This record gives sequence, C-alpha cells and structure tokens, in this order.
Amino acid sequence: MGGGANSDSYCKKCHAKISCQICEQTSHTTMKCPFIYSACRSCGGIHKLMQSTTVKNPDNFFLKCPNQDCLEFQWLE
Repeated sequence: MGGGANSDSYCKKCHAKISCQICEQTSHTTMKCPFIYSACRSCGGIHKLMQSTTVKNPDNFFLKCPNQDCLEFQWLE
C-alpha cells in the first residue's frame, strides 16, 4: 500500500528484507507471487508449488502439475 518502488520487498519501518511466504524469494510479496495459480504449459492445469526433500536438492522449490497424466515439472531459481 504505497511506499514507493521497493515497498514490495523492503520494510522501510524496520529496515528488513521481506520475502514471499510462498516461494521465499525477496523480489515480491505473497500477494504478488507469480507462482500462485500459474498455468501448466503442457495441459493448462494449475501448477502446485512444492519443496524438495531430497539430499541432492534440499529445500529447493519447484512447480509440478497435479494432473497425473502430465509430467510438467520446473525448478524455481
């Protein structure tokens, strides 16, 4: 709500970085997260944001299509 160009990712009052509660990126807030309701490129379904629990990719976020017949998968950078 107002506050200038950086108001989405920086708290001027407390001088702290604010991260998105969905994907933990600091470039935007939860309300403006580009991964909410993002469409699957293969089938048009709605991606599900998930977090890896594997040893190779611990805590990394990725998008996965919930459609069992679709193999769409994308790591978030």
